[in-house]
Amino acid sequence: MVKVKQLMQEIETQGGLTPARKIRETAGRYPELIAMREKNFGKWEEITYAEYWQQAQWIGCALKYFGVDTQDSVAIQSENRPEWFISDVGIQAIGAVSVGLYPTNPPSEVAYLIGHSESKILFAEDQEQVDKALEVIDELPELKKIIYFEPRGLTNYESPLLMTWEEFLEIGKEEFEKDPNFVNEKLDLVDDEDVAIMVYTSGTTGDPKGVVYHHRGAYLNAISNAIDWNMARYPKYLWTLPIFHCNGWCFPWTLAALAGTNVCLRHVNAKNIYHAIDQYKIEYFCGAPVVLNMILNSTGEEIRKFHHTVKVMTAAAPPPPSVLAAMELAGFSMTHVYGLTETYGPAV
Repeated sequence: MVKVKQLMQEIETQGGLTPARKIRETAGRYPELIAMREKNFGKWEEITYAEYWQQAQWIGCALKYFGVDTQDSVAIQSENRPEWFISDVGIQAIGAVSVGLYPTNPPSEVAYLIGHSESKILFAEDQEQVDKALEVIDELPELKKIIYFEPRGLTNYESPLLMTWEEFLEIGKEEFEKDPNFVNEKLDLVDDEDVAIMVYTSGTTGDPKGVVYHHRGAYLNAISNAIDWNMARYPKYLWTLPIFHCNGWCFPWTLAALAGTNVCLRHVNAKNIYHAIDQYKIEYFCGAPVVLNMILNSTGEEIRKFHHTVKVMTAAAPPPPSVLAAMELAGFSMTHVYGLTETYGPAV
């Protein structure tokens, strides 16, 4: 009992139940473990937990440089890629609010979502996302910078708002060298009942509805994921579920808590899924029924045999029993869950 009380006191004095603490803790304990793998232009690239937390601190410092403070909002519009994870942690570690946008949002919704969330910075994946934001920039007077991850196709832009991911990191690195304790100190002061994340529903009945997650709820849901799936330490997780959907059902923090590896795919298709399962011995992934059908309808050339258990969590529109049965026969262990944007993702 004494040890439990001591642990809770430690938690309350070191940032409370805040998901970003899990990245810091794992980076301290297992700095050389691989946090992320991504297939980029045909080549798999890796990021360790030490690099993950270091770059997240640079992001936090750069956000401070551009005037982002506690409970200010910062938007991210991208597919699953390491820059999203790093940005997300950097935002939340300084007590700001991470706002996830669907990459397919049209310009009118981009204007509404950035304006409604009052986001000061936008992290955008590539030319497509930048174009959307610039098209409606006159409606976004509070937006200070657009940081883009992928520079291809953007060389002709002259907007003073634009900055590359590398340039933003470099500013953060310089600010970090001036005050290396800034992010750690901010994280320790975060109130875990403050807003950490804002996500939006699809807007099928009008404008998208904003849903707020606080740090404590995201932390507890992340731990719940591990318990529900009986996940062991050092899991290998494949990202087929969009991270902008309920912040990836809080699995980024589940993986951090268990010192797991996030494997990102630029293109989610049957060939890449099977290749990742075979090459990196993927043990877990989440996905809607459309992903299950993609796997079941794969061709013989795309399929790779695997001899270990791959657990799959599926939700959204209920998949037919025949689909679940077919996935089991194909070697996948299925868990069917139900949840809402308002419940941090899976709830039942």
